[in-house]
Amino acid sequence: MVNSRRSNHWHLGRGQSPRGKQIWNFIRWQMMPGAIATGIICLAIQHGLFGPLEKLAYIGLFQLRGTTPWHDAIVVVEIDDASLEALGQFPIARHHYTHLLQELTPLEPAVVAFDILFVDSSDDDPLFAQAMLQQGRVILAEAWDLNGAKVSAVPTLKDVAVTTGHVLRDDDADGINRYVRATAARLPSLGLAAWHVYQFSNEVDRSLAPSVLSNERLWLNWPGPTSNVSAYSFIDVIENKLPPKVFQNKIVLV
Repeated sequence: MVNSRRSNHWHLGRGQSPRGKQIWNFIRWQMMPGAIATGIICLAIQHGLFGPLEKLAYIGLFQLRGTTPWHDAIVVVEIDDASLEALGQFPIARHHYTHLLQELTPLEPAVVAFDILFVDSSDDDPLFAQAMLQQGRVILAEAWDLNGAKVSAVPTLKDVAVTTGHVLRDDDADGINRYVRATAARLPSLGLAAWHVYQFSNEVDRSLAPSVLSNERLWLNWPGPTSNVSAYSFIDVIENKLPPKVFQNKIVLV
């Protein structure tokens, strides 16, 4: 009897139809792994595990690739601690920006872009506007407040700027800023506006820059730490402590 039962069981397995085998193999090798993976993903989402993993993957990607040089056309003028100690707390008086442009203009920068919102009028605005006109290629920043109202520079300054650019940030949920909006309300980003002004007087690969009317996202290809950018203290510039060629034909971001 035992041998007979074994024989029947054996013949049942051996006698399974090819179609049945295909269905069983599909369930075993495709549906089950997918179901297990789906379960793991649901648990990971429920416990918030994907955010840190994605952040680590994003950072690791660029660490594996290694850093690349920042574009040598970019120079930063920082309102750093030394500048604030000498000039007063931020926002610093408007006449200091006038002084900055007066020092920069003879050094022949290609563009001067202010990542600063000059929203309040000042008695120094006429002199600052005159310095902007003398330099000829000054770009000012614009943004929007929490209610969606546009935040622009005072008319005295905005009217003499060569153009303006938005400074909106689109951080993802994990706090990483992976892209910049090429435009917002038909206004180019500050960096894109500076690049377009810069390319008018320089031989550059114009295919690298999208149209200023484009709504596409500009994904950030991080070249390396911001400490690798050529940067100089605001106070050192206005006190004329830098070599004269530092700013020549550069995009100066204040």
